[in-house]
Amino acid sequence: MQRRAREWPYPARPGDGSGAAIDETTESLSCNRDKRIAAVQHSIAEQWQQDQIARVAYVRLQTELRTGPEFRAQRLATAETVRIDQQSSTLMHLTEWDWVDRARFGPRVSDFAWLLVQHADHDPPLQSLVLRRMQAYLAYGGIKPAKLDLDQMAAGVCGPTASTANP
Repeated sequence: MQRRAREWPYPARPGDGSGAAIDETTESLSCNRDKRIAAVQHSIAEQWQQDQIARVAYVRLQTELRTGPEFRAQRLATAETVRIDQQSSTLMHLTEWDWVDRARFGPRVSDFAWLLVQHADHDPPLQSLVLRRMQAYLAYGGIKPAKLDLDQMAAGVCGPTASTANP
């Protein structure tokens, strides 16, 4: 049974505002028969969904105003985006699993996890740990080389040699 993310009071979802784009993406995940992996798949998909909803709201609610309901909505969207980013990094399942790779967890969930790590700017040690762990998966295709875009985090996390693995 698919759990639903908390609904935003704004029409702030990708697509036509109905939420179908995100819902279809998370509901069509094919879950692994291993219940532990299936639980991680659903958890990361739900985190990704919440992340995307918050980011769309944040973008749509930008305003130059510094008072009134529009400004308050923008501030709430900003706070929600930051909260989700901080929460996601603690829920990455990296104590039980070394990484959420494509072979075990599926390509979508692996991509979702990578996006959540990229959004964890408040946690450079997590980003560095993930980048080191992902390196091992390049050899057999457990991650796409393009997903390991080390240049995105090289300056703050990996140092100047990180870009050598970029395709």
